[in-house]
Amino acid sequence: MGIQLRKLRAWIQTWRADWILAVATIVFATLTWRAMLDSNRETRYALDITERPHLAVDPTTMRWTHPPDTPDREITFDVHNYGRSPGRLVRFLIQAIVVRPPDKLENPRSAPAYRENEAETIGVIIVPTQKFTIQESDPILRLSDDEVRLYKEGGGWLYVYGFFDYSGLSGEDPPPYRSAFGFRYDPPNKRFVYLLNLKFWMYR
Repeated sequence: MGIQLRKLRAWIQTWRADWILAVATIVFATLTWRAMLDSNRETRYALDITERPHLAVDPTTMRWTHPPDTPDREITFDVHNYGRSPGRLVRFLIQAIVVRPPDKLENPRSAPAYRENEAETIGVIIVPTQKFTIQESDPILRLSDDEVRLYKEGGGWLYVYGFFDYSGLSGEDPPPYRSAFGFRYDPPNKRFVYLLNLKFWMYR
């Protein structure tokens, strides 16, 4: 009886050791697998950031070809690809608004109200270091009579803002990237001031 009891205890001890080793092996394998997944995701993200196209407005090219306080107001600017691979410019939207200085848009509480249904579809491909010129006029850049009067009287600031949706050459649908922009027009110097509030003028 004593011998059988010692054998049983030895077997239980061996079984416990094997069970603990098995559990530890499973836990280690799971942690290793998760670490590999995280590493792969980080690698893919890093490659995407460094190798993807990056489309953005060139601030130095933003100009009015017809004054903003006239019915035939028209603006032109270049979109550059600052990335390392070709990008497909799928659609874009540009809007204008005049607000009083105390309501200036540099410190907004939320994202701008885009008229998404008015975004224009393009589909042009822009290779790295190349540009694409956009020219836009009324009615997209529409301003109300009150806004035009406020601007002419010098009591309001004129903003131009919008976004670009774009993808790689594979043409993902919906496009995975959006580059937003915002400018305030400086009439005395006849130039656009780029807004740097990243919370408002955001990239994705």
